[in-house]
Amino acid sequence: MFGYPAFVAGSFCIASLGIVFPAVGRAVQGFLALWMWAALWMMATTGPIALFLALSHWMLDQLPLALQIAVLLLWGALLTAAISLIATETSRTRLYTALRPIGALAPLVYTFNVLWIAMVFFALATCLLTGADLTVLWHLLDEVPLLSINKTLHWNEPLEYRGWVGPFLLLFKVAVIGPAITAFAFYAGRPPAEPAPEMT
Repeated sequence: MFGYPAFVAGSFCIASLGIVFPAVGRAVQGFLALWMWAALWMMATTGPIALFLALSHWMLDQLPLALQIAVLLLWGALLTAAISLIATETSRTRLYTALRPIGALAPLVYTFNVLWIAMVFFALATCLLTGADLTVLWHLLDEVPLLSINKTLHWNEPLEYRGWVGPFLLLFKVAVIGPAITAFAFYAGRPPAEPAPEMT
């Protein structure tokens, strides 16, 4: 009831203080700029993941199996191209050089998005193969070093699988989790003040 009037009154008081005291005005502008920058990074991080998650739900609900497989193959080809950008040190350096002018977090956001979009892709493919989609998340959490997330949560493996699912999960671990962890270590190992590397 009093939330909006209190917000308006508080904003008016802060704006008045900013006019009288320039340091307050600069602090408020800095805070708002930081807030907007954080919001943009949050959208860049979660937007692609939400898009591909919505795509997976739409595929399962609306498309016949033949079209699901066709979209999944196209998605797999695009994902392969995205993973190739973090698969080797040379490609990571090239990606780092290209994304660094956007911001220091850009390479990490890219790698995070690739990891989670790949998880959605492999979960969808596992769902189409077996009818269950928690297996990929379980295996992703099982690979987090030192935390023992699945043991801590007392979460047993959600699916006993046969056939193509085992090799599919191995492919997920080798082709996605390995390059993503290596990329995170690569970016974390760079000193913050280091300029973008020169490509030769």
